[in-house]
Amino acid sequence: MPAIYTVDASVFLNAFNPNEAGHAESRRFLALLQDKAIPIIVPTLLLPEVATAVSRGSGNETLAR
Repeated sequence: MPAIYTVDASVFLNAFNPNEAGHAESRRFLALLQDKAIPIIVPTLLLPEVATAVSRGSGNETLAR
C-alpha cells in the first residue's frame, strides 16, 4: 500500500504562485502525487482557503472560482 500524505492549502498555493520560494518543488510534489495516483488527505477547508488566497492575491474572482 502506498503512503498517504496530508497536504494543506499552503502547498497548493505555493504551487500556484511562481513568485513564491519553493514553487517548483511544490509543483513537482503535487505532480508526483498525481502521476503515481497516491492518495492524499486534505483539510476540509482546503477549497475555501485556496479560493480566498487566489482571489486576494490575483484580484481575479473568476480565477478563484
